[in-house]
Amino acid sequence: PNALGANAAPLTARAYYLSRIIKTDCIEAFPKLSLWRIGRALGIQKSYLKSYKDSVEGANIRLAILNQLISKDIAFIYSEDVKVLVNQPNVFDSFICGLTAVLKFNNQVDKRPKGFPKNESWIEIPKTEIKWP
Repeated sequence: PNALGANAAPLTARAYYLSRIIKTDCIEAFPKLSLWRIGRALGIQKSYLKSYKDSVEGANIRLAILNQLISKDIAFIYSEDVKVLVNQPNVFDSFICGLTAVLKFNNQVDKRPKGFPKNESWIEIPKTEIKWP
């Protein structure tokens, strides 16, 4: 099977192109895995984390996750932005990737394993137990 689906190949090409132009450190994240780790660290039920992109209940689940982040003072999000994050799963994924970058800045991601090839990219993964600032 092809590792890059029809939708992932153009995105990968764009990321590669942008990484050559942007003159700052970039990270790579897998939003579904990041959300799982972040959600479990917040005590969010597994069924929510598995179904956050569900076509029927996904919006309610994304709202519940965002409300948890807001209530714990982990994120400040304007109400209009909450609406966008709830209604657009891809925007929600981008938010989770941004939160993963903040966690990396705060040393709350798994370290690259010893012996992992330095010329290979590493996906940043939040720790299983996150110490929130």
